[in-house]
Amino acid sequence: MVGAGLCLAALSLTGCATDVPSHDDLVQAFEDSGLSPDLSRCVTDALLKNLPDEDLIRLVERGKDTGPRDDPNRDDDPYDLTRAALTKCQEQDRATSTTTAASTTTATATTTTATSTSTTSGE
Repeated sequence: MVGAGLCLAALSLTGCATDVPSHDDLVQAFEDSGLSPDLSRCVTDALLKNLPDEDLIRLVERGKDTGPRDDPNRDDDPYDLTRAALTKCQEQDRATSTTTAASTTTATATTTTATSTSTTSGE
């Protein structure tokens, strides 16, 4: 999962709150913790889409140990949905960070041939 500890640590950077943090505040907190802008947006979108407001508020106020709990009898609870979304974020980030554009440089040389002329003077 996308550095779950890093993500949850970033949430604590947004400070104490009684309201759900804004999209921009969360993105900024993740960027400040070292995630790329694209990954920060993806993680923020995943959290805001899948976690209930009370879980988000608890995470921001109290840290990682207060996050959603997995219901072992369900595979569609907020924990599972968030984990799946964060895994997709991580896969997208890996795909974009390992893609490199190949470029080829061809050097062109110009050759100049010098010709010398000599004159001989006769006596």
